[in-house]
Amino acid sequence: MKGTHDSNVNNQCMELLNARETIRVRRVAALVLFVITISRASPANAEPIYQLMVDAGKHMHDTRGFDNWDPPPITLEQLRADTLERTVLMAHTPEGELVGTITLGESYPYTFDPDLDAGHFTWVAPRDADAVYVNRLAIAPSFQGAGLGRQLMHEADLEAQRRHAPAVRLECNYRNGPLVKWYQDLGFSLRSTRTRGPRELAILEKVLGPP
Repeated sequence: MKGTHDSNVNNQCMELLNARETIRVRRVAALVLFVITISRASPANAEPIYQLMVDAGKHMHDTRGFDNWDPPPITLEQLRADTLERTVLMAHTPEGELVGTITLGESYPYTFDPDLDAGHFTWVAPRDADAVYVNRLAIAPSFQGAGLGRQLMHEADLEAQRRHAPAVRLECNYRNGPLVKWYQDLGFSLRSTRTRGPRELAILEKVLGPP
């Protein structure tokens, strides 16, 4: 009887391990659905990137009620110029489908200087230090939730490391609480908020090196 009991216990343990392995595989499969290639955009890529931003903006408006990207916060011509003046990255699947984009720069299109001068907030990393400024992170609606946004944000960290920059900075819609928390989960800290036009924006900073 003891041998039968041990066999049943072993079988139950094996079933439990198999169940956990199946769950693990499913979780990995949910995150690693595709292999992407990240490359720098040129002016010739501006139109498909802009269309991706249009699609992502409409999706956010329709599903979450936020209209700050519908239409996109930049014109096609501005985006085309940015591909020459800043680092506009694009993510493709092996089949060549454009599924994500992010823009990195040494400065931000909307200066923080008036708020800093007025003492509304301070950066933790030195104000005049080299920093990577992020904006216009967009993921194709059908590829959202698969970890692509995190991978593109990692490119900002890599860019900062290449430039020996101590911080990555950005702003986003403060009313979009899940988005603010998503950035905080990536290591960003909320420094302040500010109003630009009708929007209340969260100002976030991620310190990578000694402040």
